[in-house]
Amino acid sequence: MKREDKNKRDEELAEKLFNFLKVKKCLVIVDDIYSVKPAFPMKETRSKILITSRNKEIVSYADRRGYVHELECLNEENSWELFHRIAFHDKDSSEM
Repeated sequence: MKREDKNKRDEELAEKLFNFLKVKKCLVIVDDIYSVKPAFPMKETRSKILITSRNKEIVSYADRRGYVHELECLNEENSWELFHRIAFHDKDSSEM
């Protein structure tokens, strides 16, 4: 982000992003959003936009043609196994 952009309002930044995405090809990743402002072009664009949110309505509003993938939480056994694989990757998890 440019220095002059740090003092801009959300609306100004959304407009700048909107104009940028209309002409450039890029990958935009927006994680854990809770509201959608009109920053993404609704017409076809060469860019790819990945949005994560706990609210399905947010993702549907962003692009009704988009793909919604709902994650499921791991159960206690799988959570513990994943933790061991990451934390103790050099050891056999059955030794813990």
